[in-house]
Amino acid sequence: MGFFQKIADILAGTPTEEKVEKPVVETTDTKPEVEVEAPAEEKPVKRTRKSTTPKADDAEPAAKKPVVRKRTVKAKAEPEEEAEPKAEPKPTTRRKTVAPASPAVEVAAAEEKPAGQNILGKNIIEKEANLLKLIIAKLKENSDGNTNFEKKELTVYVANDNLFFDALMDNRFENTLIAKLDEQLGISFGSVKLCSGKPYKDLLTTEIFNNIFLHIKSNKVTSNIRKAVIYSVEGNGSLIESCYHLDSEHIKTLPMARYNIGRGSQPNMGAGPRRENHIAIDDNPACVGAAQNKYVSRAHAYITYSDHGGFILHLEQGGSRAAGKRTHIYRGGVPMELLNTMVPMPLKDGDYIVLSKFVHLLFSQED
Repeated sequence: MGFFQKIADILAGTPTEEKVEKPVVETTDTKPEVEVEAPAEEKPVKRTRKSTTPKADDAEPAAKKPVVRKRTVKAKAEPEEEAEPKAEPKPTTRRKTVAPASPAVEVAAAEEKPAGQNILGKNIIEKEANLLKLIIAKLKENSDGNTNFEKKELTVYVANDNLFFDALMDNRFENTLIAKLDEQLGISFGSVKLCSGKPYKDLLTTEIFNNIFLHIKSNKVTSNIRKAVIYSVEGNGSLIESCYHLDSEHIKTLPMARYNIGRGSQPNMGAGPRRENHIAIDDNPACVGAAQNKYVSRAHAYITYSDHGGFILHLEQGGSRAAGKRTHIYRGGVPMELLNTMVPMPLKDGDYIVLSKFVHLLFSQED
């Protein structure tokens, strides 16, 4: 019995010991590895996916805002895009209408030329250089090798392009032309003039380009006008006196030997002494022509006399473009603007002196 009992005890004890030890070893070795590794790999993936879904859900309200903003931007942009094409066809249609009006010889050039321009060029400097080339080429073609022009006057007329004409005057184009003619052709004119507008229809001129004319005339020696009278033109401003007489001897007795022209007979010039206008535009606001007279400066221009040039009109600062005024001489229907206070212009019988475009004075020789 004791033997069998011992065997029974061994048999009964062995599996219990193995069962206790093996599960302990297996549970301590395997379970942590399986339980730690599996969750470590799966949990971050699950967490990231789960964490992104709520963010996407939370971001939906924010995503709606850009949609609203895009709609507002489109609403603002649409009218601007529609407005731009409306403005673009205007220049194109104007260019198409200008091209047929150009001479047949210059059709190709005229199609590229914007409206209002006489000489082709990207800027004023290029246009001025092209004008010089045209004048020199035309004179070379017609001079027949003759260089004796000392007793002749060359006049260049620039019509329908005031911006270009003003730039030529500012750049002293006449001086540049005189130098180039002497340098390239050996031609020296007695005088060279630049005039704005088209020449008088009966004047013999050559149109070298669209609205660019050349006129050459002899400088005839004539006796100067020694006495003249200034009248106002009806409907174009008014003078204080009915007329003013000019005399080559009397002018020498006046201060600075000149006849002043301006609004008012003795206008108050501020800090300086009072000025006496010998040719006075009526400054009475109730006078006939007051609507035109008010645009004339108190110190607009003046007239001097010389034995060589006769009566000469000078521009003052008050009558210049810088002061918002203009001063012209109309001779034979051709306007000639005084742009520089240092460049006067001789007066001839029948000239109209135009002050600020509205007041017209007739200069007439007096016997």
